[in-house]
Amino acid sequence: MSDRNYEMYVEKKRSRAEGLAEGEANVLGVMKDMNFPAEQIAEVQARLAAMAAKQP
Repeated sequence: MSDRNYEMYVEKKRSRAEGLAEGEANVLGVMKDMNFPAEQIAEVQARLAAMAAKQP
């Protein structure tokens, strides 16, 4: 893998992680605004974290 390809790979991976974190914050914010129970919010947060951990 060339240096340029590696740089692109690293940037893509960072951007993906940043996008997932932003999406997670949006989802959790909406749930809080809609007065979801804390247990449901925690469950969704755990599921989102598990999905993020599976990303390559």
